[in-house]
Amino acid sequence: MNKLITSLLVTLSLASCTNIKTKKEEDNSTKLPFFGLAGKLQLPQTKMLPPTFDITKFGAIANDSKDDTEAIQAAINAAENAGGGTVLIPKGRYVVLSDVSTKVIEINHSNIHIKGEGQGSDGSIIVSMNPRTQHKDEFPWLSPSVFHTGLKIHDTYSFYDIKDQKEKHKVQKDTPKGNNIITIDSTEGIKSGDVILIGMQNLKDQPSLMKKLMNQVKFESFQTSYIQAKEREDWSYQWFTRVSKVIDKHNIELTHALRHTLETKYNASVVKMPMLQNITFSNLRFESTWKGGYVHHKTKEFDYGWSAIALNRVINGHIQNITIHNYTQGVQLVNSCNSTIEDISITGIPGHYSVKLYHSNDNLFQNINVEAERTHGPSIEGASQGNVFRLFTFKTPQPLDLHGLGGIGFMPPMNNLFEQMSNVIAVMGGAAPQNTPHAGPGNVFYNIEMTGKKHGKYLEVFHSWIYQTPDKFKIEKRDDCHIQYIGSKVIGVYNTNKTLTVDHKVNNILNKEVMVQDLNQKPKTASLFLSQKEALLK
Repeated sequence: MNKLITSLLVTLSLASCTNIKTKKEEDNSTKLPFFGLAGKLQLPQTKMLPPTFDITKFGAIANDSKDDTEAIQAAINAAENAGGGTVLIPKGRYVVLSDVSTKVIEINHSNIHIKGEGQGSDGSIIVSMNPRTQHKDEFPWLSPSVFHTGLKIHDTYSFYDIKDQKEKHKVQKDTPKGNNIITIDSTEGIKSGDVILIGMQNLKDQPSLMKKLMNQVKFESFQTSYIQAKEREDWSYQWFTRVSKVIDKHNIELTHALRHTLETKYNASVVKMPMLQNITFSNLRFESTWKGGYVHHKTKEFDYGWSAIALNRVINGHIQNITIHNYTQGVQLVNSCNSTIEDISITGIPGHYSVKLYHSNDNLFQNINVEAERTHGPSIEGASQGNVFRLFTFKTPQPLDLHGLGGIGFMPPMNNLFEQMSNVIAVMGGAAPQNTPHAGPGNVFYNIEMTGKKHGKYLEVFHSWIYQTPDKFKIEKRDDCHIQYIGSKVIGVYNTNKTLTVDHKVNNILNKEVMVQDLNQKPKTASLFLSQKEALLK
């Protein structure tokens, strides 16, 4: 690996774990974000074995045509009433969601494990009979999943937003990124283990916070969600993390170091964010009766109606050894953090997403086998940072999707890692025009084998439909699509047979728009994530 990159791995690993006392921030163009704390946290575990609630004891019958939704829900409710437990789904086929409604199987208590006995065709199989397409016009993309957490905390018609919270704790002094201690007006009501949402607000009498977050990129006239953020006084910066310790009446220590400097001139504030914790799914197979015929954006059902699992408002979740067959969406995370999703197979008919993440931080997706064709590969949207997507395998070439703001006023994805993938087309973001650019600074693409997106005679790493359909927006056609992913870092992205380019260039690039290092060369160190994690442990 290039010496510069190696030194950055170690430097960032150490810097992100300690309080940085520098008064002036250094240039960010060569800095790599720290990802070593993505995934489940190592929290103290109870020594008591949780009780087990077998769904067949609550009326579920395997391999018949009777609907088992109520029986499964009853077993979960019993586990919740006991303060947590394992809900066992024995081998067999269990029919759910036979009615036409938005009713789903809910989990509204911490410490619940939904456990099957195998993800194969002879394992524990949940068969969904009907879609759960959102009936309202707002937020169809948040249509309920078969299993859906946290619905008593927050519904499926909006995202958690600091602007809606009445009781805010004001940050008392500017705090540089890299610090993990912040000073607020009062720590009353906050305790160790709480999750807090930290926000900064655009203000009319201050320079645009949104433009600052976006490296002062020039917005196109149609990118109104960005342009109008200052006038609307949107809370564009929103990031949540766990409190590791309440130090005194004014100071709290965070599990994760700040990824951006908190500035009091932008009304930097903190609110508590109620969450579920320790939600687990394992050893299950999901099937559906969906007949397919998928066409992108043809109907809400095709895009969002068939979804298996949604972790909504969860910290320390774990989804492992799951097969999802004939669904348009696989796993969704909404307003969740520090969860691990691994060893997942997406099979069957074509659909919309493999995994999707909205406004979530520091989650780990790994060992994801995508056999089914998808419009978007792994997809990330809204105020999401510190997430790691690694070891994805695609049977058919699929793009990496960074999907813009995820709602008016929020910032787009920043500081996320995609690594160790093959059969990737390119970085190809979606989103409505007003919600682009597709991404903000700090997203890292490392050790990825790409086919590249054809732009004339060039095979580009970045593609934006905004720049490549200029007539619709009355702009010139452009190949510098990396600007729509401002501040990205491309390291060791390669094609074994052909030459990839970034804005028609193959050489290293270093500026505020993009960092390109060792294009068309496979890096010697396979995983940036593991390198940082190992440096942290040392």
